Amino acid sequence: MEKFTNWRDKGTGIAPFLPPTSGNNKDPNVVIQLGYGLILLIKMIIISPLIILFHITGSRTVLKWNLGSLFGWKSDINVVGVKRRLVKPEKHYPMKSQLYVVNYQSSLDCLMLYLISQGSCSFLVPDSDGSIYKMRLFKFICFTLNGSLNVTKYSKEKVQNLGALKNTVNFLFIEGTCSNGKSVLPFGINSSELKSFIDPEWEMNNRHNFDIQNIILKINNSLVTPLPVGKFTFLIRMLTKKVHYKCKITEPQRISATLDELRSSLNDGDKYKLVSKTLGIESKREFVEKYTKTRKV
Repeated sequence: MEKFTNWRDKGTGIAPFLPPTSGNNKDPNVVIQLGYGLILLIKMIIISPLIILFHITGSRTVLKWNLGSLFGWKSDINVVGVKRRLVKPEKHYPMKSQLYVVNYQSSLDCLMLYLISQGSCSFLVPDSDGSIYKMRLFKFICFTLNGSLNVTKYSKEKVQNLGALKNTVNFLFIEGTCSNGKSVLPFGINSSELKSFIDPEWEMNNRHNFDIQNIILKINNSLVTPLPVGKFTFLIRMLTKKVHYKCKITEPQRISATLDELRSSLNDGDKYKLVSKTLGIESKREFVEKYTKTRKV
């Protein structure tokens, strides 16, 4: 992997765009994948009453039962500042009309957030020019599995400000593209753009103090998706590796002029493992081009 040193942070040694490469993370060959596909089909037939029940009720609890039965889905949710026994979803989990900043490591991030949301969801991704686009769950999954670099291909819904999203729970994947979860990438928007999104009249009203909640997600390493992955291949990964999530909902964070504190907070407070600000969306675009050419040789 020495040929990719241009995309490895010199301070931390982290290469945020490289996919998992250890032996345990290698995908099985096509024949074995087809065998696993048959196993998945059989499991779906067995739990088909639960699948039908979800489509009828839309219950998140039933969906979680389905995911647990098919993919061993488990999640550990921590609300900072609240003892576990005192946590009430209707009070402490993501609420309608609110904005939450989230780190971005897997196509399943949106599904994890959907399961804990207290309402319909909007998944927001900034483009390289600072514009913010809204996606629904399935579009977000497709966008991420295809490399998460061309947001306008998957969404035409450009959102000017948070006021247009009063009826949904809103999650901003502020990095703008998916990494391998070893660090938090530089943000796709700056402090002024973030404040204007929350309150378009903040400068006119001389409002300078903004607080926002972060949600820190961590999935098992075999299911991070920094690069394009086929849908069937990813389903087999979910089946064989199981899905284990850790989710931390932080206390409100102050938005600073540089957003450095917000970025550090999204990295679970570890500012020393943040990669260079040059390793953003455009850098990933260059990496994918180089990586794809190398794989074809």
